[in-house]
Amino acid sequence: MSRLHPDLTDRWPNLAVLVHGGVAFAPYRPRFEERLGRRVDGIEVYPASEGFVAVQTEATGGLTLMLDYGIFYEFVPVEDLGLGRPRRHTVADVELERNYAIVLTTPAGLWSYVLGDTVRFTARDPLRLVITGRVRHFVNAFGENVIVEEVEQAMVTACDANGAEVAEFTVAPRYPSTTDPRGGHDWVVEFHRPPRDGGRFSRSLDIALTALNTDYRIKRTGDVGMTAPRVLEVPAGTFHHWMRTVGKLGDQHKVPRVTNHRELADALLAAAGVLAADGATAVAG
Repeated sequence: MSRLHPDLTDRWPNLAVLVHGGVAFAPYRPRFEERLGRRVDGIEVYPASEGFVAVQTEATGGLTLMLDYGIFYEFVPVEDLGLGRPRRHTVADVELERNYAIVLTTPAGLWSYVLGDTVRFTARDPLRLVITGRVRHFVNAFGENVIVEEVEQAMVTACDANGAEVAEFTVAPRYPSTTDPRGGHDWVVEFHRPPRDGGRFSRSLDIALTALNTDYRIKRTGDVGMTAPRVLEVPAGTFHHWMRTVGKLGDQHKVPRVTNHRELADALLAAAGVLAADGATAVAG
């Protein structure tokens, strides 16, 4: 996203619709519109190598599940993943506003294949869903159980409230230590436009995530649970440098938005040290 061509409007003067998928577009929309000089309509699609799952059919959002492409869908509640006999729901009995892992059986030969994405149904007739994250992408180091959808919404809210634009980011746990006995979350962020006030930006993230996630709100209450999130700003190009170093540079690779370990965050901070002598700067503690 940080490498959009500066003369995008000149190259596509009549661009009116942007088809996007695979990565949540909301954090990047402001920069696209800045480069275009106007707002463009977007159509979200949900294509996977295993099958075309859904497409946006309403301007208000949400993806309509494609039921006529030869795919048999099953939906497993995320809390059942890893159980010997998980519950498996068909399109006939899924519940709205509940997180499921998608399981596919296809004419190409896949049988009860766990796609890896998690979704939440928002409407029936037709069935509409939103992608909430990945089966393995969450942070639950302190019982907060925060998922991709929530950190992306919190980032959009904080950017809107603080005049910031994000290029890339990821969230990881910050474990208790002798200097920080309570622990919390580190947000490793590469900004396109930094916030005017780093401390206010961190508070905005905290407030937004508190409103979105009950478990997080409980863990942030009082002086016995998690500390406030810490935002670590890294230099421009850090995420690009890391992806190139690990052989994941390209359209088919994505940066995990949230992880339940420190490996990715520490690797990005190390990459930042390569690009800038002072490494990552804490915007706010």
